[in-house]
Amino acid sequence: MGNGMRPGKLRNFGYYLGKGLKFYELKDESLGRIIFLVILLTGLLDFWTAGSIHTQIVLGCIRVVVMHIASTVYLAAYIMDLKGVAYSSGDCVKRVFENIAGIFLASVSFLVSIALLIGVLLTPEAVLYAFSILSIPLIILYFMFLFNVCYIVDKGEGIFQSYRMSMRLTKGVKGRIFILLFSLYFLLSIPLAFISFSLLFLENSLVNSFVFIFVSSIISLVQQRVTALMYFDLEYGKDNRETGNTDSETDNM
Repeated sequence: MGNGMRPGKLRNFGYYLGKGLKFYELKDESLGRIIFLVILLTGLLDFWTAGSIHTQIVLGCIRVVVMHIASTVYLAAYIMDLKGVAYSSGDCVKRVFENIAGIFLASVSFLVSIALLIGVLLTPEAVLYAFSILSIPLIILYFMFLFNVCYIVDKGEGIFQSYRMSMRLTKGVKGRIFILLFSLYFLLSIPLAFISFSLLFLENSLVNSFVFIFVSSIISLVQQRVTALMYFDLEYGKDNRETGNTDSETDNM
């Protein structure tokens, strides 16, 4: 994307939903399974959050960090899948850890998650009040800088450059991205709500928590997959069409 223009455009919701739900499909199948297990097992740390407030903060931060790293490795792998680049599991992990500081600082969702975690545990009333005021600006920032991490793991861009490039890539399409992701979250929340309601009738809280975390882990990978798809379409869409790479070819990735 050398001329500063966005070469591609977003596709319809059905395309992203269908592709996103195939979260289990990576060229390196073992990597996909490992990432899912890491996210799932890390989520289970919630079972051991009892103790002092400082212990809860430390364990909570560890959980957020590990889950973010794992999901970013998945994001990097799937972008390379879409580009048709050969890679190994080690390549994805290395690419993420080489840029780990930038990935953390460039991820709006990660920064907000850490701030909310610490804030809710220390001063929940103040955080809830602040979040109610800042929720709309935070949503705008989230969609504006949605592709920061994509640029870092895909092109090795620096932190500030990733912010600039993501802002440029989402110019004029933030509303469309919002509609696509809102529709995705809404549809995914339906089975999650149904499962949560069903679990209310079970007396085993351990089973309830496990099922909820299991479904949440799947949703996390679906979200990363859809983010990668939108990034690929916007960043490489025109080049993809010019080289004759059709939807059917992409389906086989």
